Amino acid sequence: MRAWFALVVCCACGRVNFDPLGGGDDQAGDGSTPSGSGETCAEPRAIGAGMLLPDESLAGAGNDITNGPCVDGIEVVYRLDVTESREYAVTILATFDGGLWMSMQCPSAGGACVPYTANMSRLLNPIVDAGSTWYIIVDKTAGAGTTFSLAVQ
Repeated sequence: MRAWFALVVCCACGRVNFDPLGGGDDQAGDGSTPSGSGETCAEPRAIGAGMLLPDESLAGAGNDITNGPCVDGIEVVYRLDVTESREYAVTILATFDGGLWMSMQCPSAGGACVPYTANMSRLLNPIVDAGSTWYIIVDKTAGAGTTFSLAVQ
């Protein structure tokens, strides 16, 4: 019985974003997709087209960006490296009020900002060029929650 339990635990570790040894800084837990902390522009979390991040959180985040169109509170920063020129749909569903911000520079006073309220899905859909890098900032302005889902299509 113990051997079976150990086998299940060891095999599942890389599938549920669980790193029992610590020190892993990848999204999948298996070393396949390195990602930054998202705490600052210098360490954005990587996100790509076709990705859904269903269990993101602002817990422990700081208010590090003090200039831009959506800057009233704590935030998390993502980096989108664009591989195809087209319109992208960036969707958020959060447990708090805030602003979804997209810019080619981070931090920046420019870019597009879409305000959202808790439990209301919001969409930002810019047309961007291949070879460019965009920063997506999730900024909290009010509410008690810290969790959200983010998708790029």
